[in-house]
Amino acid sequence: MRGCGRSGSTAAANGCERFPDLGATVHCAEAPEELAEELPERYSSCFSVVEYFDLYDRPSQMCAVELDDPHHVVLFTVKGRTADVLNKVIDIEPEAVHRAEEAIFRAFPGVKRVRAEIKFPPEELRGPARVTLRNDDLVIDLPATVAEYRASLGKRTRQNINQYTNRLGRAHPDFHLVRFERDEISFELVEKVAQWNTVRMRRRGLVSSFEAQPATMGPLWSLLQRYGLALCGYIGDQCVAAQLVLCVGRDTWVHTVSFDSRYEDMHLGLLMAYFTVVESIERACSRVHMLWGTPVYKQRLGAKPVPAYQVSLFRARSYKILFAREKWHKDELNRIYWRTRHGVKRTVVGIAGVVRGSQPDDQRPA
Repeated sequence: MRGCGRSGSTAAANGCERFPDLGATVHCAEAPEELAEELPERYSSCFSVVEYFDLYDRPSQMCAVELDDPHHVVLFTVKGRTADVLNKVIDIEPEAVHRAEEAIFRAFPGVKRVRAEIKFPPEELRGPARVTLRNDDLVIDLPATVAEYRASLGKRTRQNINQYTNRLGRAHPDFHLVRFERDEISFELVEKVAQWNTVRMRRRGLVSSFEAQPATMGPLWSLLQRYGLALCGYIGDQCVAAQLVLCVGRDTWVHTVSFDSRYEDMHLGLLMAYFTVVESIERACSRVHMLWGTPVYKQRLGAKPVPAYQVSLFRARSYKILFAREKWHKDELNRIYWRTRHGVKRTVVGIAGVVRGSQPDDQRPA
């Protein structure tokens, strides 16, 4: 069983506990403002900034673990027997996760489970753990120049981008890009993007996240006001496409790309994604995160899947049994559904191909 006492700790009157053997300081009452201000530059994650926590997690209290060598700032909130790490989709070493987890257990004896997100294989975790979500962030590691990026793409992709760009220019010679940053981004633009996205999802027989949860538009707009870039495609004075991006630290995070369905044949989805990558290179960014879903066109643009896992870390194996009823995250169930559906489709198509290939020519369907 994990040690949960105060052995080796030094307590201070300001609500901090120091654990020298872990190289950890736990701020038990409230995370200092100066630590929270480190998050954007330290982790470059749009899911690891205080504004995101306030808008989406809405913790009643934010505590913090400060680690030494290497330095990390891990914000968390405690509710009952569970501590939820608020930092999400960040680069952090397995050993640092273990030290932060151990420090939380020591500082909060009533906590039996720590929930966190990691980007390394769960097998590298110490102690009893359970994976409750796995997903792939599709990431493009950016070179220094646009020429290097284009050279890294497949020949067919380069040809398609050139073809689609030329076709767009011939059909709409007044097409141009307009950039809105932070407080220049209007709520009306967010509503327009949500409307386009809803129409396109309905045509595919799906439900847009904006339609399912319309209340998320407000928090998204607030986050865009602080970190946002809206790359918009205009024909004349009419906006026909928009890519909503969050620029945090050295990385850009593509939140939503959408366009007026009347211009479906112009391949604006692919082109706007490509324009965003070019924009990110010109801003000297390190990576573009294209997040989850519709992987084909993202991989054509050079994105590689980076697994992210949501895990529960337990004080002792007996508590793993206690929390045995915890369910997989709905996003993980959705991912499994689509993976299974696509797998079945590929199998059916493959079998059909084998059957057709085995038939005499005069028996094959025309």
